Amino acid sequence: MSSPSAEIKIDNQIFGRTPYELELPEGEYLLTLTPEDDETDATQSASWNGKVSINAHSLTYVNRELGSSDLLSSGVTFSVKKMDRKPSKADSGEIEIRTEPDGAIVFLDNEEQGIAPLILSEVSQGDHEVSVYSPGFSRLSQKIRVQPQHRIIGDFKLSLDPTYKKIKKEEKKEATESAKIQKQTILTIKETSTG
Repeated sequence: MSSPSAEIKIDNQIFGRTPYELELPEGEYLLTLTPEDDETDATQSASWNGKVSINAHSLTYVNRELGSSDLLSSGVTFSVKKMDRKPSKADSGEIEIRTEPDGAIVFLDNEEQGIAPLILSEVSQGDHEVSVYSPGFSRLSQKIRVQPQHRIIGDFKLSLDPTYKKIKKEEKKEATESAKIQKQTILTIKETSTG
């Protein structure tokens, strides 16, 4: 899936346009999304390409928001694989989160979990929402479904937030004329018995 609609190439072979669903053999593929020319603002959107891992008997999900440049584009890729070891709770799975840029704050169901990259263990099966945020970047959220004994791997690419404003250091300000000392008085304290 992408916005705007885009032509899909997998290993440099055209497959169609987004949205698109396809079965592929297990492996790693180069996915390219190129905005369509017939879209009104497509010529102002950047293309995207990235490696996508396909695991046997599982779904890989790609969602991209194509901005005018890579810095203004965002997206998420999810893949699922069987866990290497059985979890201590049979009805739980794992979520692995990686972000670009590194160091984004990760939330699971609106509760802060830590800093990416990270792996959340013993996540209860069922529907959850994963969000990532980093100052200066737009927050990105996605609903997922955790299956027992499976790991969901989420790669989040954050876009710059055009509304983000850095707090500027205040410049050194001069006092107004009325606040300046006009006349200096010198006070001398003498040592006497009364002070």
